[in-house]
Amino acid sequence: MKRRIEELVNGIYEYKAPEIEFSTGEIQSTVKYGEKYFGSFTIKNSEQKKMKGFLYSSNARVACEPREFSGLEPKISFDVDFSGMKAGDVLQGEFTVCTNMGEKALPFRFAIEAGRMEISEGEPLNLENFVRLAKDNYEKAYALFCSGAFGRMVEEQYPEYEALYLGLKNRSFGYESMEEFLIGAEKKDAVHFDLRESEHHFEEVVG
Repeated sequence: MKRRIEELVNGIYEYKAPEIEFSTGEIQSTVKYGEKYFGSFTIKNSEQKKMKGFLYSSNARVACEPREFSGLEPKISFDVDFSGMKAGDVLQGEFTVCTNMGEKALPFRFAIEAGRMEISEGEPLNLENFVRLAKDNYEKAYALFCSGAFGRMVEEQYPEYEALYLGLKNRSFGYESMEEFLIGAEKKDAVHFDLRESEHHFEEVVG
């Protein structure tokens, strides 16, 4: 006790900050291509004291809310933006939490799985099967044409038509867009009109 009093008098303080704890040791998930991901985690400390602080993500694709927090066990929500990423890509990084009790990082890792692209069970998605679907069910084919799965199929299986598809996608999608794509991909013949006569003359027209 005497030694402790002497330390305090001399300005020597020993203070062990409570340990910051997360509801999980690491955030991991496998996400299907084209899906969005939302999640959450909580922050607390070993002594169950109220704390306050802020946090940030090392990857701009992962946004958290709220950025500032306070309380005994604040809950942090986050969402992940996979736009522009491909099947097989991995997004990783960490949340850094800065509090009045110290700083700690929570790593995260998200993998995008390819998944099997199918028109129906047992029927893989490719241009041949898509053309067959367009003949049988035009509206269903159009819905598929506008989907992310179709764009990925073109990118992975038919890169020679990717520029054509992206060019049509940058315009407002319509039935004519699908028609133009099929014609450009040489899966459908363009419609031509031939006139028997190019001109005709009318005389003595009575009004």
